[in-house]
Amino acid sequence: MTEPDPAAPNEIPGTAPMADPTEPRHQRHYVFAYRAIPSLVFADDPQMFAALAFSRGEMAREMWTKTGGSAEDAEQIMVTLVRLLTHDVVVITMPEVRQSPEAIFVGVAHPNGRPGAADESTGPRVFFLEAGLSQPMLGEVTADGTHSTHAETCKPELEHFTALLDEVLTA
Repeated sequence: MTEPDPAAPNEIPGTAPMADPTEPRHQRHYVFAYRAIPSLVFADDPQMFAALAFSRGEMAREMWTKTGGSAEDAEQIMVTLVRLLTHDVVVITMPEVRQSPEAIFVGVAHPNGRPGAADESTGPRVFFLEAGLSQPMLGEVTADGTHSTHAETCKPELEHFTALLDEVLTA
């Protein structure tokens, strides 16, 4: 008999048990996804989006280890550049989620200048799909560090996450 995945209560993908906020791995995961990536993205360096997008994940993995994450977890980080209708999005696939509210994906959206796209002056946006207790949750971090949760959710799969971002960004 196979044991249910303890990271997925009720065997629902994209869910995880509540985090112990003192657990070191959870703290590193949180700092990377919700502090380090937004700080990098919202810095006044217009080249940062391109650097993150085209580093083939090396920049994200280096940031992970610099924020105290393990080299083993860093190897799980993948970076994918996705072109949506109005934005280009760097999607960071995070190390395996063990606790809620750890991020499954972090999406850095930048207006792409194509017809119908948002004005470039709106700047980048940072989204995350995090493991919830009963379902994954879509959230956003703003330049001032404010976190907000969107009503929308999706399966914890790359194509579903990018489709959801496309909906949110064109709304």
